Amino acid sequence: MDLVAEWYDFGEDVIYEFASMLVFAPAEQRTLEAAMNIVGTSGPEALARIITERFRTWFEFRDFVKANQIGHREERDLWP
Repeated sequence: MDLVAEWYDFGEDVIYEFASMLVFAPAEQRTLEAAMNIVGTSGPEALARIITERFRTWFEFRDFVKANQIGHREERDLWP
């Protein structure tokens, strides 16, 4: 199962409402765990909990992923 980290931008002050997502396949989750010095989790739900405990913001997590060159795909959903 993929792990998805989502960030939503919506409200009266934005032109478009959207969701930005970082998506990690199972193999990429193992790479993420290694970069975070985690010894095996019991799946994406457990890894998601650890991520929310370690990173204050989605942007901080995204920067960590990019700095450590962890494979993932980025998706964006727009709502006009």
